[in-house]
Amino acid sequence: MQAYLWLILLSALWGFSFIFMRVAVPSFGPILLIELRTLIAALTLFPILALLKRNIKAGLPLKPLWITGIFNSALPFVMISVATKYVPASVAAVLNATTPLFSLLVAVLLYRQQMNSKNVLGVLLGLTGVAALFGLGALTITPQVLLACLCSLIAAASYGFAGNYARHALKQAAPLVTSTYSQFFAALALLPLVPFVLPDQTPPVNASVSVLALGVVCTGLAYLIYFKLIREAGAVFTSTVTFLAPAFSVLWGGLLLGEHLTLGLAVGFVLIVLSVRLINAR
Repeated sequence: MQAYLWLILLSALWGFSFIFMRVAVPSFGPILLIELRTLIAALTLFPILALLKRNIKAGLPLKPLWITGIFNSALPFVMISVATKYVPASVAAVLNATTPLFSLLVAVLLYRQQMNSKNVLGVLLGLTGVAALFGLGALTITPQVLLACLCSLIAAASYGFAGNYARHALKQAAPLVTSTYSQFFAALALLPLVPFVLPDQTPPVNASVSVLALGVVCTGLAYLIYFKLIREAGAVFTSTVTFLAPAFSVLWGGLLLGEHLTLGLAVGFVLIVLSVRLINAR
């Protein structure tokens, strides 16, 4: 039960992230936005490491942390940011909900995890529930929308790989160490691109506040929960956060931005909760 409570909290935080990215990306651009997001997250977490007196220098698994930082933060964050330039944040969140499908495929193909009919049904039910939230059929197909969809799917595939990889390659690392250094290496990977993507004008206050919230709350603190869940409950269980986060995106959008809530929210929530149980059935 405790794992489900952590999962709900993580979903609520990441539901906010789609809103914040939608607000900030027009002013900062995808690459600078994610450079700041990951750097702020790392700067938030390093003092916590120091306060807890962790040994932050000896025995760090540098290669796995680099790989996790790139595939679990740098690449998917940038892809989602690109997507939110062309489609609503809720749609980007919907497409990100394919992560458990990719996570299952990676677990089966690379790590020989057994998959049963309940797992497959859970993925399909979750995607159906997410679709009920937004009605994807209303999207007008344009080259920009197709690009956004492709970027969102690349992000989902990257998350699916990274979750499985981190569980196996970083199983001895503390969640706080994994969270901190993966964000630091993600920021380091994007740093060479920053001089080429600086904005022409000073970003407005709301965009700057969104970046700060993304870094501290939706990334730094959220990834502590994320890696804790991966280590204790598994990558596939943790990947179901992408089913719940879109629902929270709709909820926060309605409460904070005046976006309309629909009957699909209630229906979608029921289907999503059921899918979380099925996809983790053994």
